[in-house]
Amino acid sequence: GRGFATATIEKFGLGLAVEAAGSIRAAAKNAGFDDAALLAADLLRTDESGERSYETFRDRLIFPIRDASGRTIAFGGRTLTDDKAKYLNTRQTALFDKGRTLYGLDVAREAIVTSKRIVIVEGYTDCMACHQAGLTETVATLGTAMTEFHVEQLRRFTDDVVLPFRTAPNAHVP
Repeated sequence: GRGFATATIEKFGLGLAVEAAGSIRAAAKNAGFDDAALLAADLLRTDESGERSYETFRDRLIFPIRDASGRTIAFGGRTLTDDKAKYLNTRQTALFDKGRTLYGLDVAREAIVTSKRIVIVEGYTDCMACHQAGLTETVATLGTAMTEFHVEQLRRFTDDVVLPFRTAPNAHVP
């Protein structure tokens, strides 16, 4: 419903996790992955008793989170129902730390180098909308504030950083 063109959806690799139980497990098994690998990648989680596992992402639009080289290291999911958890990210793993990762950096790298500028927005769809509108040097934070690691990572590309974040009405901004 956000008006994304097919090319934008393909560029960012959007997917769908269906509601049916076992769909991720079945696809993973066909690709040669077992439950231990799915647990390590946080695609499966265990219940409070630790006895039963369930698929992390169900009935959600899926945003692959890739590193700067384009390797998928995590996933974000936007609910398609009235789930309390509107967005759900992969938990921190050996490969993924949301405080060290910027969404869309893999597809924005060339534009950042060419324009010598980076635009940082707050979310997946904001990032995608900017790319679709031609602002292809855009990346997004992953539900966290900008960290020192983000800043260090960006310094490798440019010193011109645009942060169109909104502040709270009563926030003090020096």
